[in-house]
Amino acid sequence: MPQPIFPEHTHDFSEIFIVTQGIGLHVLNGRPYTLCPGTVCYIKSEDYHLFDNVSGLNLTNVLYRSISEFKYLNNINQFLPVNNKDKGSHWLLNKTNFIKSQKIIDKLSKVTGNDIAEEESLFFQLLVTLQEGKYNTITDGSNEQKMMQVFHYQKTRNMTKNQGAISS
Repeated sequence: MPQPIFPEHTHDFSEIFIVTQGIGLHVLNGRPYTLCPGTVCYIKSEDYHLFDNVSGLNLTNVLYRSISEFKYLNNINQFLPVNNKDKGSHWLLNKTNFIKSQKIIDKLSKVTGNDIAEEESLFFQLLVTLQEGKYNTITDGSNEQKMMQVFHYQKTRNMTKNQGAISS
């Protein structure tokens, strides 16, 4: 179901969303971000956000409780943006990790509430997959970061081409 224009709001939970199709504008804590397929966003429970100028925008949402309430996961802050006011709340996901993340989310949606270990394990796999496939679209502008983005893009592109040649 497409995401409608939605007024500014908050939640009593944190969430990760991944844009699966369409485009739109997401305003998080007063800062606008353009959304397109492959965009990942982390939203903390204290954040406020809205959606505007949407066109065929479809999201996959993963809601999660406070990090302190996890039973088996500890010290996972390194996998989550600490402060959404910085440059880390939105990024693009490469195609390989986009596909992996959707498979993990499908598994996560089928876990019953009785298997907390499996649920937390899949959530951790999702966090790692999102970090591994990260394309920073907003950088500090340093030449080093720009070059790393180019190398990462080329590596992913070459791997995809090689996989296509092998499977043909």
